[in-house]
Amino acid sequence: LWINLITDSFPAVALGMEKAEPGIMQRPPRPKSEGLFANGVGFDIIYQSLVCAALTLAAYFCGEGDSQAESMTMAFVTLSTCEVFHSINMRARRKSIFALGSHNKYLFGAMLFALLLPLAMMYIPPFAAAFSLVALPAARYFESIGLALLIIPIVEIVKAIQRWAARR
Repeated sequence: LWINLITDSFPAVALGMEKAEPGIMQRPPRPKSEGLFANGVGFDIIYQSLVCAALTLAAYFCGEGDSQAESMTMAFVTLSTCEVFHSINMRARRKSIFALGSHNKYLFGAMLFALLLPLAMMYIPPFAAAFSLVALPAARYFESIGLALLIIPIVEIVKAIQRWAARR
């Protein structure tokens, strides 16, 4: 609930301030009969959710040799920051983020704020106690962040494959 309501909200609002994709108004409207998950949207939601879940589980198992509290905290940090980093991927559905020339200063500000939230959760005792989190050693924290960052190249690779397949 914390991740959906707090961590994701700020980048989501900032994405609403993103410049429209070029040519979006030249596209014909979708037919009434076309579902919400048509044209690969359902596939995108499923694979991106599975990637986030796999990265979160990887973080949990990376911390498995430590206490269960550290493993759970690593999973929490990875999931919450994975969602934040994933907002970069959502700037365009198929176009590479590296080809997008404009930078949304609101998105990057919201991301910075959202990335500070897990730190606050770990280091402010009432929050840490409420969410059963512990302060991670720096190495474990950066492992969690590193795993979360993997969402960007993974989605970029899939987008490249989708663009290649669309050209064929």
